[in-house]
Amino acid sequence: MKGAGGARGFHKNPAFFSIIIAAAAYLTLTAIMTMTLAPEQYDLRAGDIAPKTIVATKDIVDEYTTQHNRDTAASAVQPTYSEREGAREQSLELLDSIFNSLESARALGEALRTGTGRLASASDDGLRPAVTRAPNGVITRDQYDIAALGIPELSMSAWQMTILMGLDEAALSSVREVTSRAVLDAMDGTIVEGQVDGVISAIQRQLISNMSADLCWNIAVPVVRACVMPNMVVNQEATDLERDRIRREVEPVYYKQGQNIVTAGNRITEQQLALMNSLGLIRGNEFDRVLFGGACILVALVMMMFIIHLYVFERHILQAPKFQLLMLVIALITIGLSFAFQSVSPYLAPLSVGALLAVATLPSSLAWTFNIVTAILVGFVSKGSGTFSQQIMHVIVHGIMGGAIGVYVLSNHPRRLTTLLAGLYIALFNLVSMFALGFITNSSMESILQDALFSFGGGVIAAVLSMGLQPALEWAFNLVTPAKLLELANPNHPLLRRMMLETPGTYQHSLMVANLAEAAADAIGANALLVRVGAYYHDIGKLIRPQFFKENQLGENPHDALEPQKSASIVLAHVTDGLALAQKHRLPPVIKDLIAQHHGDTPVVYFYKQACKLSADGTADISKFRYNEKHPQTAEAAILMLADSVEAAIRSMPDPTGEKIQQGIKSIVQQKMSDGQLDDAPINFRDLNVICKAFSQALNGLYHQRIEYPAFDIRQETNAPDSSILLYASIQNNRDGIAAGSITAPVRQSFAAPPKVGGKA
Repeated sequence: MKGAGGARGFHKNPAFFSIIIAAAAYLTLTAIMTMTLAPEQYDLRAGDIAPKTIVATKDIVDEYTTQHNRDTAASAVQPTYSEREGAREQSLELLDSIFNSLESARALGEALRTGTGRLASASDDGLRPAVTRAPNGVITRDQYDIAALGIPELSMSAWQMTILMGLDEAALSSVREVTSRAVLDAMDGTIVEGQVDGVISAIQRQLISNMSADLCWNIAVPVVRACVMPNMVVNQEATDLERDRIRREVEPVYYKQGQNIVTAGNRITEQQLALMNSLGLIRGNEFDRVLFGGACILVALVMMMFIIHLYVFERHILQAPKFQLLMLVIALITIGLSFAFQSVSPYLAPLSVGALLAVATLPSSLAWTFNIVTAILVGFVSKGSGTFSQQIMHVIVHGIMGGAIGVYVLSNHPRRLTTLLAGLYIALFNLVSMFALGFITNSSMESILQDALFSFGGGVIAAVLSMGLQPALEWAFNLVTPAKLLELANPNHPLLRRMMLETPGTYQHSLMVANLAEAAADAIGANALLVRVGAYYHDIGKLIRPQFFKENQLGENPHDALEPQKSASIVLAHVTDGLALAQKHRLPPVIKDLIAQHHGDTPVVYFYKQACKLSADGTADISKFRYNEKHPQTAEAAILMLADSVEAAIRSMPDPTGEKIQQGIKSIVQQKMSDGQLDDAPINFRDLNVICKAFSQALNGLYHQRIEYPAFDIRQETNAPDSSILLYASIQNNRDGIAAGSITAPVRQSFAAPPKVGGKA
């Protein structure tokens, strides 16, 4: 259960803190992703000189050029025409109407010339005589209001009206005949909208050959212009549909990622400026919502994958906000360190530092997935400036596979110095993999070698940084890692050293319990190192009053002078005293839990029965003789409780044979089960059977039967009182369990003053 436990502040409402941490992680990672993916911006305008070669940061459509190409193609499409119904009839009707009006005006002119006509006056109700006869028979503008006699269908000048009114009937009839025939021929043909002027020009050339220039330009041509109209008009809807079709068929112009937009030293065009603006490369343009949306989705998918893994395989982590916060901190450290090395090379970045820290502080199964997640995130923020996709692939491959090697090495050998070995393995893998990837994606051997050396250095740097950061994380989060447990197991730890000096009996008891607990934990697959270290510290509370515990007593028993309840309170207090010492020396929470739970709420039976004997009614309140702690909550705590009780019980046996040891172990386990002490521990009957066998094997090896050695004088038997023989006898006696004090006096004397052989000592 590496990494179990949690800060007490988070225990009150872990679900709330988990949500807060998850939200903070999402927002933080999204912000980092957005800022690092956002391209460098430039303060440029059309016509400026490019300060550097600017490339496309992603595949994008050149909208400016694409739109120009589409407009050009659409404008080349000829309009679609449809027949205008009734155009011929309308033209002929208008032609007749106009010539009728012209004839009326001509007739009036003739009447005025002969003195029998009248001009209309606006002030008269009818016609008033204008003149009886035009002077000299000629009508002029100065003499008559010619403008008042305009033709409604034509826009004729006064000069043209003067010419008209001066014609005789035959002349106008000739003009009418020639003009009508020309208009009729034109209208029987095809006159396309927009091409009327060309038709009129052709009619003009025909008319000028059949009449005088005055009649042609002043009478016939105005009539033709008024009557000739297109009989084929543009079908705008069909034309627009055709042009839209042509627009859609024009292929977009793409700029591929890494393609030069403008080369350094060249003048920037409108098209290049529009393209850079679309890519978000121009300073002051609007926020890139598409990029932000992509970052949001990517981070959400990565976090979702990780949360699913936690829910399926490590569900307890979802209820441990401290470790969620730890994972966020490690991820941010990894991303931050990788980003810091970008200025040198993305391949020099310590990509595997997150994996090494994760396997040292989190469950190994979680470290594998965590490594994949951090590698993906680091890959996308390590894009650099250039071939984005290729570099991402390299970084992610190195991060995932190199980190996996580190996780594997440290999972099997969780020691600090092993981190350096893991870093070396990662560096070698990065070196080889970079050569392999370089051969696939790069043709420059010099560039491949440089990137490979940077990758090698990144693995070494990751290991060094991991060794430096791991103790800081352990201290900040009060973690229990294998390396931390090995440090706590060091006999030079202040608490263990005090136990050796102040409570040697308790210290020896703790060592025996540690051996039993470790064997049982190994047998059922629990955390053997954790339960061993917990056994070392489970009785540190006895340092407060060591003389009140039997294993530390050399003479009188102070309990003989105390009432049973007082004695029980002193014994019960060693758990709370131990927790106080653990808090003072900042032992991890999981060790504190083992200290608190190794007795559960078991009663101190010895003093309880004494109290019952001394009471008048032969009973006592057993609740006053019980420990006031939780039952064991983990398999390690349950093993420690059983190992502690078994070791104390077997040590007190007068003649611990194998059968007695086995029966004693089963009895103690049965008592704990009957008292409900194992109800909350995640162990089953099969585990209990395996634990009992492990205890029995360990204790049988300790309390094995010894043969009785007969007393004899070595010097008399060998006739060679050589010091080497005496030394062998001493070592053999000690190996066979004979106390040092049982060595005979002559042997001890021989060690003190070895005899001389051959004149030499």
